[in-house]
Amino acid sequence: TDYIEADLRDPAKILEAARRTLDFDRPVTLVLAAVLHFIEDEEAYPIVRQLVDAIPSGSHLVLSNVSSDLNPEQVGQVTKAFKERGFAMVRRSHAQVERFVTDNGLEMLDPGVVPVHRWRPEQVTDLPEAANPDPEFVASLDVLDRTRYQDINDVTDADVSVYGVMARKP
Repeated sequence: TDYIEADLRDPAKILEAARRTLDFDRPVTLVLAAVLHFIEDEEAYPIVRQLVDAIPSGSHLVLSNVSSDLNPEQVGQVTKAFKERGFAMVRRSHAQVERFVTDNGLEMLDPGVVPVHRWRPEQVTDLPEAANPDPEFVASLDVLDRTRYQDINDVTDADVSVYGVMARKP
């Protein structure tokens, strides 16, 4: 493994550094988790294309992005707060997230573009601290911290508001 400090908007630098550690003659996995929503569309789609073009056949792409259609009101407030601080926050619809796969000729893997908490929920195990939490304690937490004590099946799409997808390069 290696760590590179780079800006996603400079994929050539990322690829150059990655080639020092990774063997690009063998499949790799490109993980773009919780980062693309900081990049505007006119840059995001070409960046992903450049990165996917560089990885060999058999490689995988894993990505996530804040949604625009699962909980638009709450996510809109978060987006506004980021923009007020000078950051981009690009919410993307199901179709816009799917474009990162289809525009690059990738094979979408099951279960497709889904809210991230729906990615293999049957494999989730309960955390020990969630077994019997004190209801008063849980009620005292903010909404985000409460999710730690929820069963994954109790979480709604609106609670998460992030799409995830995994795809394979043929």
